[in-house]
Amino acid sequence: MAPGTTKTATDKINLLTNQGESKQKKIINKVTRTSLAVLFVYVFLILVLAGLQIFVGRKKAEVDSTQQALVQDISKLGKIEGLVQAAKNRAGLAKTIISDSPSSPGKLLDDVVTSLPSSVSATSADTEGGGIKLSLKAQDSEAVTKLIEVLKSKQFATVDLESISLGTSGNYNISLRIK
Repeated sequence: MAPGTTKTATDKINLLTNQGESKQKKIINKVTRTSLAVLFVYVFLILVLAGLQIFVGRKKAEVDSTQQALVQDISKLGKIEGLVQAAKNRAGLAKTIISDSPSSPGKLLDDVVTSLPSSVSATSADTEGGGIKLSLKAQDSEAVTKLIEVLKSKQFATVDLESISLGTSGNYNISLRIK
């Protein structure tokens, strides 16, 4: 004690034995170690959560940028698809117009010659004014009748019979103008 201080009765009374003090220190040490361990676990969990938060944030940013890129691609493709649909529609209209227009002389000639009866043969053909002029030879009158039936079934715009004559060999010579 320092000089000039007085001792009281309570200063000299030690309620705890040395054994009690050591148990108390052991408990305090255990509590300290346990609280430090719990503190380290909490710090570890906080670091793990922070890492997860950063990871999730980066992934969200990647997903957002991918979404924006896809939205832009879809808008570009939507415009292109509109152009493709317009081109498809126009091609369909052009096909309809072409199919409704009169045939070319070459196609018309091919159509007539392939549909001729076997007893009728073409001797000459000439294209003029969007149509054709044909000279045909038929073996008999029955062949001429079949030819007329075929021409009626094809429904050409116009079929003009310019001349028909009976040749010396018994064949019919026919001259037609078809459009």
